[in-house]
Amino acid sequence: WEGMPTPPLHVEGNKLKDPTGNNVLLHGWMQPTASWFNGEGRQYHDPADWTNPNNIAGMLNFLKEEATVMSDTSPRYGQDHGWYASFVRLNTDAIGGWTQESGLVDPVQFDAWIKNFVVPYAEFLSSRGLYLVISAVGPINTPDNGTRNAGVVEQQRLRTFWSTVANAPGVKNADNIMFELMNEPVDIESSPGNGDWGNHEDKYYEAFTKWMQPVIDDIRNTGAENVIWVPTLEWQGTPYQWARFPFSGSNIGVACHYYPAYGGVFDDPEAVQDLWDKQYKPAADRWPMMITELFWTPYPNDPGNLVNGSTAGFGNAIKKAMDNQGNVSYIVGFIGDLIEDLKQSRPQNCHLSSREGSQSYFKWLPTYTWAAPDDGTPKYEYAVVEDENPKQIKMHVKHAIKSEDTFSGFSVYIDNQLVDIEGVAFGDTTNVLIINLYDSVQPENNIELSYADGNVTSVFEKAMINFSNTTVYNMLEGASPFITKLQTNFNGDTLKATFSQKMLPPSDLSLLSLETDYNGGMTIPITKSSVSPSDSTVLYFSLGQQVFAEYKLSFSCPENSMVSSDSSYIGEVSNELVSNKAMGLPVQIEAGRLEADGFSVVLEFSKPLDIAVGQSEQFALSVNGKTEAIKDFLISENTIRFSTVRALHYGDEVLVGYTPGTIKAVDQGPLEAFNDYSITNLAEEPSWHAIPAKIEAEDYTLQSGTAIEQSRDTGGGENVAYIDNGDWIEFAINNAGNSASFEITFRVAAPNNDCELEYYLDDEKIGSVSVPNTGNWQVWQSVVVNDVTIEPGKHYLKLVFVTGGFNINYIDVKQLGTSVETLTERQMSIYPNPASTNVTIESPGFKFSKVEVFDMAGKKVIQNSFDYQNELQMPVRLRDGMYVLKISNDIESVFRKIVIDNK
Repeated sequence: WEGMPTPPLHVEGNKLKDPTGNNVLLHGWMQPTASWFNGEGRQYHDPADWTNPNNIAGMLNFLKEEATVMSDTSPRYGQDHGWYASFVRLNTDAIGGWTQESGLVDPVQFDAWIKNFVVPYAEFLSSRGLYLVISAVGPINTPDNGTRNAGVVEQQRLRTFWSTVANAPGVKNADNIMFELMNEPVDIESSPGNGDWGNHEDKYYEAFTKWMQPVIDDIRNTGAENVIWVPTLEWQGTPYQWARFPFSGSNIGVACHYYPAYGGVFDDPEAVQDLWDKQYKPAADRWPMMITELFWTPYPNDPGNLVNGSTAGFGNAIKKAMDNQGNVSYIVGFIGDLIEDLKQSRPQNCHLSSREGSQSYFKWLPTYTWAAPDDGTPKYEYAVVEDENPKQIKMHVKHAIKSEDTFSGFSVYIDNQLVDIEGVAFGDTTNVLIINLYDSVQPENNIELSYADGNVTSVFEKAMINFSNTTVYNMLEGASPFITKLQTNFNGDTLKATFSQKMLPPSDLSLLSLETDYNGGMTIPITKSSVSPSDSTVLYFSLGQQVFAEYKLSFSCPENSMVSSDSSYIGEVSNELVSNKAMGLPVQIEAGRLEADGFSVVLEFSKPLDIAVGQSEQFALSVNGKTEAIKDFLISENTIRFSTVRALHYGDEVLVGYTPGTIKAVDQGPLEAFNDYSITNLAEEPSWHAIPAKIEAEDYTLQSGTAIEQSRDTGGGENVAYIDNGDWIEFAINNAGNSASFEITFRVAAPNNDCELEYYLDDEKIGSVSVPNTGNWQVWQSVVVNDVTIEPGKHYLKLVFVTGGFNINYIDVKQLGTSVETLTERQMSIYPNPASTNVTIESPGFKFSKVEVFDMAGKKVIQNSFDYQNELQMPVRLRDGMYVLKISNDIESVFRKIVIDNK
């Protein structure tokens, strides 16, 4: 992260260490370079000429912007922190002078890629506290051999690549550059050229060691001592192979990957740990390890379930395994997994991804600051004057100081007056400097120490950082005690005060004052005091009123109101600021809305919320009095957004409730419970299709997953296409008549068998249709269903495509009953009428293929299907009464009345 040093790292045993000997862990992200990953050409284009820096500027600037975001620790996304990444795994999928077909084809372009991209990028990363791990991917190790990608050609490419890169100025022994030799080798021949390809057996592991060792040796033969991360076979999923057949060399660790699909662990914490113990731990016990690919999120449609897992079941378990191992650096996700919308927005304007892996990783990163490298820079820690020698200031410094004849750069002020320094020397240890004064410090003196541009350096050859006007603790007998720290506890009911001396509880608490400017200002009562049983320099004050994070607190007390155990009285304390560590005020819901899309519910709260995952079960959504399921739960700044499983509509009454759970504000104020909170429904009133009517499929009110294309059906126009399993379209219809009996014709085209759609009325399933194989995407056929009941009034007719792979052009909703005879004026003769046993139908201009007969209740009593014809004689053995004949083909239908009279 920004401000973190990037000294050269080295391997000792199974640890990655900095120059001071501290163990180092790195955490970062995977960075592709090809524009396809980062904007499809919208943000930058893949450079065509790497020798021209202007050609590279767009790509380089975009990657720098991403690195700036990922190393910026200031608050972001409504949280109280930003990203704390410390390294980048750079994929070489956009590289100069290489092609997938032929490998290295232009050394000039390759050298220019190193000089004009890699080196400037690494230098920028160093300025942001980031290490660079160059990973050989793309044309370097993918000559289109599929899984057999550890062959002779690939080895030669790797040797060419790494011997050139490792020896390049600006890369060779650069402080912050490391090498990952290859991405995801899979299979290898047990012996070169024998055709026996495979993995997961000793013969292949032994062959891979022999295959990879020359690449390592090539790098070391250049004189480069950069840390090398060596991959494993089987998509980097079996690092235990190195424990069986180890590589050799110094400054080397193991690079591997871990996904929920590896070993089929998915959401089973015990299985996650078991796989770690068997496959990963044997190598990590011997070398440092870096997980250069890792991600999870609930994603059941993921091919192969590669990343399908939750934080509760997978994420926390793999973090525990890596943390307990103690020497594992790791990545979570591609850059596009962590910040969304990179293809549309610049990185600084993007949002934190809603994926569980992304959300969790963002919270975890600040907890690893202890594992950051230290470059050996000496830093001021504290200084004291003690009774042992009142002419000396003892200054404690982080890191041992390099010996000098005399130390310069210090200045001392006593009671705001500059005093002379006799000299500066080592104390009893090399990280303590003694600043000798000509005159003794008195108990009543205030002392301040500054340092600027002197000659103090650590044994690691790093100059001490300047500091100014830092208080020196006056610990002389008789010196007034002073407060060194004031802090509230999390519950906001206790004030902890740390003093320079051992203290006694004050006898008169009314002399002490704790003030806040919140809500116009008020005094917080102090009701009780006590000395810490473990440290008598600490006093605890109980508060008569709870304080919250929003309160700006200041403490005051008059002179002599508190006394130390050696009877020294405190001086006056006036409006000393208190470090308020209390939780925030409870969070309250302020607004809620259903977006116009009918799916997205947005709740707004009184302040930013902490990131949480898997909290959707704490919310209850009610629509028109019925419980509705929700999904895609996301907390972002002061909003919670989730989606409904089904579409909601104009006029629906939407209510939401929250049961007290784990959701809190950034300042840890709890979210208050609420019930039946009314959500503003922004769904717009649709344009209602009055039925009976022919409704074009593309005139839907809502849809999911489909697209529109030009139709070659009779009449042209457009049709709904690209239908996959589970897609749907929905129509707003209005039955303004009195009849509830309808027939629906579905106009479909399909080159596939076994396609099916279901149709729903107001989210209640009322039927299904098997879609025939018509022979092509634009060969159309009508499928008719009868006896569809649609009561008078407004409704939503939804078509759910259970099995996709077909197109739909329109639906034709026709009313069944006597009034439908006026729907067409086609010339058609039906005789005799009245009829008894037979009836003849003649239609010179209309070929029909089906005749159906309905009684006056809408019940079908006869159905005949046949080849297309203009004339038909048909038996009608029916009871006396009036009936409706429906005479139809695949395009249209004609209705006629007929009377049956058997007398």
